[in-house]
Amino acid sequence: MDSHGWVPIPLIASFNRVRQITDDESFVRDVLNMSSVVEVQGDMVRMKEGEWERFVLPDAQTSRVRSFVEEAVMRHVRSDNGDPELEADETDEEEEEEEEEEDVVFVMGYDPA
Repeated sequence: MDSHGWVPIPLIASFNRVRQITDDESFVRDVLNMSSVVEVQGDMVRMKEGEWERFVLPDAQTSRVRSFVEEAVMRHVRSDNGDPELEADETDEEEEEEEEEEDVVFVMGYDPA
């Protein structure tokens, strides 16, 4: 865990209990993305709403991951400064989001026994 509570998803996927369910790291990432308890950034995951803060060790390595809040603050600062790259970045992100969207359907069986 780094200084902002981020843990690599490949580490989570390597846990024995997780590997008993699946060896597919992308499946683990997809499931974490659907969680209301954690947030995912790239190949990293952490607990939402600051819950991660109580688990960070004093000597944890410095985080290289920006959270959603940090990204929003950076955008706000850049827009206040009239950063011309801001509009290009937003357009690129919107295009990436449109390409990445997929429908996920879950089917649960009913066992009347």
